[in-house]
Amino acid sequence: CAHTGSYRLLLPAASAGARQTVSGLAPGRYALWGWMITRGAEGEIRVGVPGGGEARATAAGEGWRRLELEFEVPAGGGEVVVSIAGTFGEQAGALVAANDLYLFRR
Repeated sequence: CAHTGSYRLLLPAASAGARQTVSGLAPGRYALWGWMITRGAEGEIRVGVPGGGEARATAAGEGWRRLELEFEVPAGGGEVVVSIAGTFGEQAGALVAANDLYLFRR
């Protein structure tokens, strides 16, 4: 099931992951909000910022959890890389799912 709507990003194994580059960002402070649910795993949302900085948030346990990351895009930066991954245990049927991600300027 999705948090809202009909679709979600589902990572069913440790080898799964997703990443997207978001370009055209003006310098300044930003926030990324998202919802994550896990089973037998720990999920992570990470934002890589130009110059080597990063922000990250993790979730574990069943039930949708809202994650929030804050980060700064430096002058001349312009893009960030959003990544979603999981650390999986031995439990059969382990998964990480993410949904409803929102990126906005503070």
